[in-house]
Amino acid sequence: AVWWIEQSLNRAVQAGSRMIRVPSPLLDLQRKMKRHESLIRLHRSPECSDFELAEAVVEGVEEMDDLRRSLNADVSCEARVGSYEDLTVGERLTYDDELDPIDEIDRGALREKLFDALNVLPERSRHTIEGRFGLIDGEPRTLAEVGEEIGVSRERVRQIEKHSLGVLRENSEALRLADAS
Repeated sequence: AVWWIEQSLNRAVQAGSRMIRVPSPLLDLQRKMKRHESLIRLHRSPECSDFELAEAVVEGVEEMDDLRRSLNADVSCEARVGSYEDLTVGERLTYDDELDPIDEIDRGALREKLFDALNVLPERSRHTIEGRFGLIDGEPRTLAEVGEEIGVSRERVRQIEKHSLGVLRENSEALRLADAS
């Protein structure tokens, strides 16, 4: 039980100790590297080579380089850039285009999950939902327009839409998607 308690405490400290969350396996490797580094310095020599550490901690010297780079401290967005007194890291990192790349990545991932959730529907129902909500081209269509595309009346499109949304509400994949957004 001691190990589990220690593990739980370590995870809690790891989760709340940094501004940016670092994955637990990486933190475990960092801790292991520091422990082996101090042991090597204590027992062998004051200078510890990356090769010695790589043998003890990771599979190769390249992974060791990556691990050392992951130990670099976080930099504040308010930190000054070089000798420029009026330029901060945050100002340098801003993106002036219309589309924020992070939003685009999030939107793309959400879109993929949405289409995965829609795969539980029959073809006609999926086409109805895609058309009504503009999921394919960004242009939502009216009941009549979707009805013309699939060859049914407006009322039937409304019924298909209502039924399909009900199916999606009960689907576990769609529920996970709703929880994630």
